[in-house]
Parts: sequence; C-alpha cells; structure tokens
Amino acid sequence: MNKNTIGILFVVCFVHFVLGFDINIVSISLYPISQYFNISPDIASRIMWMYFLILTCFLQIFGKLADIKGFKFLYISGILIFSTFSLLCGISVDFTSLTIFRTFQAIGGAILFGLTPALISEHFANDIKGKIFGVNYSFVAIGGVAGRFLSGILVEEFSWRFIFLINLPVCLIALLIGILAIPNEKQKTKDKKIDEKFDLLGSIFLFLTLFGLLYFLNIINKSELHSFKVIIPFFLFLVFLPVFIYRELKISFPLLNLRLLKNLNLTKQLSLFFLIYIFTNGMIFISPFFLQKIFTYSAKTTGFLLTITSTAQIFSGYLSGYLVDKTSSKYIIFSGLGLTFISMILFSTLGVDSEIYLIIFLLGLYGISVGLSIPANTKAVMEYAPEFAKGSVSAFMITIIRIGSAFGICLYGILYSLFLNGESGTSGTNIIGYKYIFLFGALVSLLGTIICLTININKKMIN
Repeated sequence: MNKNTIGILFVVCFVHFVLGFDINIVSISLYPISQYFNISPDIASRIMWMYFLILTCFLQIFGKLADIKGFKFLYISGILIFSTFSLLCGISVDFTSLTIFRTFQAIGGAILFGLTPALISEHFANDIKGKIFGVNYSFVAIGGVAGRFLSGILVEEFSWRFIFLINLPVCLIALLIGILAIPNEKQKTKDKKIDEKFDLLGSIFLFLTLFGLLYFLNIINKSELHSFKVIIPFFLFLVFLPVFIYRELKISFPLLNLRLLKNLNLTKQLSLFFLIYIFTNGMIFISPFFLQKIFTYSAKTTGFLLTITSTAQIFSGYLSGYLVDKTSSKYIIFSGLGLTFISMILFSTLGVDSEIYLIIFLLGLYGISVGLSIPANTKAVMEYAPEFAKGSVSAFMITIIRIGSAFGICLYGILYSLFLNGESGTSGTNIIGYKYIFLFGALVSLLGTIICLTININKKMIN
C-alpha cells in the first residue's frame, strides 16, 4: 500500500469507529437524556429511530451523487456534516433542537455509511480488499465496545452532552487525513456508461417509499393496526414502491439501476445481508431482556457480557477479511451463518440454572459467527459493482442492511409481545418464550445458509 491508501485506511477506520461508537453510546444514554429534559424514555428514543430513519432514506441518493461527482468531496462533506451537528447536539438547549440536530447528523452518517464500501473498493487492490473490509468492520465493533464502556462514565462524571462532543476529536483527525489522502477522482466519461443527470424525482419517490416502510416498522408494535399512524406510512410505501420501480426501469439515468439485480448472485448476496441483520439487530433488542429478566443480572453485568459479543466480532471480522482474500467468500459466509445457526440452537437450550461461563461462551460464539459473515459478504457484493456504479451499489447494500435491521427489531418486538406478553410469569415460564425467539433466529440463519449454498462461485457482474 502507498501513502494515499494507508491514509484512506485510517480515514475509513476512524470514521467507522465514530459511527459505531455514536450509535451505541447514544442508545445506552437515552435514560439520562430523558431525565435531563424531563421527558419519557419513549420520547427520548426519537433521537435514535429518527437517526436511522433519515440515514436510511438518504443512502441511495448520496451513493448516486458520488458516482456522478466523485467520492472525495462528498465523503469529506459527510465528515463535516456529522461533526458539525455532533457539536450542535452537544450544546442543544432543549429536546426539540436536539432532535433536529440529530436528524441532520444522520445525513452526514448516510454519506459515510453509504460510501465507505465504495471508497475501499475504488482505491484498494482486489487481493487485499477483504482484509481492508475486515479491518474496517473491526473498528465498527471497537467503537461499539468503547461506546458501551464509556457511556456510563461520560454521563456520570461529566454530562450527557459529552456523548456527542467526544466525536469531534476523531472526526477532526479523519477530516484532515481525508483531505490529504483521498485522491481527486478524474471526471468520469460517457464511455464508462455514466450519465451526469441526477434523478431528482426518483429520489423523492425512493425517500417516500423508505420513509413509509421504516416509519411503519418502527411504530407497528406501539400502535393499533387500524390507527392512521400505522395506515398512512404503510400506504405511502405501497403507493410509491411500484412508482419508483416503474420509473427506474424506464429512464436512462436511474437513481438505482435495478437491472443489476438480474445477476442472481448479487441479489442473493444482498438478501444474505437482509437476513444477517434481521437476527443481529433482533439479538441486540432481545439480549438485554434475556440476561436481566431470566438470569437477573444487573445492568452493569449485562453491559459487560454484551461487550463479549462485540469483542469477538473485532477478531473474527479481521479473520473474515483475511480469509476472503485467499478463498471464496461463499465458504466464509457459509461458515459464519452455520455458526450462527448453532449458537441460536444452543441459546434455546439455556435454562434459568445455566452457568455464566456457558452464557459467555455462547455470546462469544455468536459474535464470532457474525464477524465472519459481514466483511466477506461486503467484499462479495462490491465485486459485482460495475466501475460506473460503485457508489450506487455500496449505498444500496447499506440500505438493505438498514431495512434488515428495522425488520429485525420489528419482528423480534412482535415475538417478544407474542411469546412473553409483558413477562408477567416467572423466569421458569418465561424461558419458553425466549426459546421460541432464539429458534426463530436459528430459522433465519438456516435460510441464509441455504441461499449461500446456491451462490455460484466466480460468476462476476459483466460491466
């Protein structure tokens, strides 16, 4: 690697550390924020779900803009937007302003999440891309561990404001290195099949489609099905999805070239991400309840136990990237999904008398399985991205991930309500409900392993 690529590696790792750190530290700090502003935790949670909602809705838009205008300017702008609104979040005078600033911070997050895979794919040699994806993923996991560890310290010793202000030093370092290291891309020409037009109307249709779907998934567990709060966003999704698809197939400068999905291998790899993030975010949702309500562990002990999963992901994420440069991604992803299936089955066998060392082992095994799957699948998806559409494919991949995450929280929330019914029973009776939830996770991972087996090795996208 030359100086520029080393600099790019530092930038994407610093950025993804901050993104992983920010998501985890904010989610854990919602209660002290609600106390400070004298609001309910449910209202305080808006700064979380609105962040993910806006982030997901803008991913594809910025991916297409990057394909047209180049990666450097947009990526540097993403760092500036994220850091600026991190500062404004930290000095917010009321919860309304905090929510607004957090929403704009999500726009910066959309640029950074959406373009990082494309930036890596554009500037690193193919024989080391997997390793770079693995290192980058490990920094997300490191950020998650640091966020969980530092949340209590920052809130108790300083203020909730520092959970946002602490982003600034790392963002500043990433900004300076990015300006120096990321090359200015040469203007893309027509012979590379790039059309300079931006589909503004299509971006509006896509925004309304994703907004309707994600808002619906967020509130379906909190509202009656016949409520207009549920009906209207679902109606938006049903109306604008076919409109968006029809437009994208007809125009010559689509926001998302849906014809790329004719490559069944690419479609299968993307569907794997959808499934992977259903059970990963489902586990994020259900694990604290399981550890605190069944085994009566304290919040502090629960937080420590959950860092085991993130720590395992750090090492297995790097291992996944290292191995995928030497062998087919299919084998690595299959191994990860297979281990996920095994871990979910073993989780379903736990009882109220299970020893803590067994729980630690299973949390570690699950973390290893997830870490193996994600970097390998990231490289596999980006290998199908044509030269003129790396930003679009990268952003579409992250959009699928975020939709899968939303479905995971929604589905596990429904299962929690269905099988546990507010956990009114004893630990012994409630353990049955958790068994069913873990078996659902096993079923999702099993479906993933089956899809993985049908992928044809070495069949690439024809540009």
